Amino acid sequence: MMLIEVTAQTKADVSLRWIREVGERILQDEGCQHGNPVSIILVDDAFITQLNRVYFKKNTSTDVISFLLDNDKFPAEKETAWGEVYVSLERAKQQALKYQVTYKEEVARLVIHGILHLLGFDDQTDQDRALMNEKENTYLSQIDLNG
Repeated sequence: MMLIEVTAQTKADVSLRWIREVGERILQDEGCQHGNPVSIILVDDAFITQLNRVYFKKNTSTDVISFLLDNDKFPAEKETAWGEVYVSLERAKQQALKYQVTYKEEVARLVIHGILHLLGFDDQTDQDRALMNEKENTYLSQIDLNG
């Protein structure tokens, strides 16, 4: 059984249980079968900007940051994903408007994106970005965005 913990440090406007279910589905479908914990933390722009500054030396906001907590196994072994995914809900609202999708869909995309990073997927090249985008779209099409 996978353990996903979801916490909100800011008003979420989506069900934390639903976010947990989205995360569990991705881990299960990607072959992660052990109970190592993955934390999804919903934050505001100020908090994610601080993380970006401290850990990546970038003084800007971003939409999602993932930290693999077992650095000895990077890229992650799919069976043992263990990490944290920080999602900026302010950025999710802005991007939902920009991309003309619902807020819930954008939050789901960011959760999916963050978990894929924990599982070793990257988006540094055009080819890697295309693969991640394809996986995100596949998972989004399987998720109940009304639930």
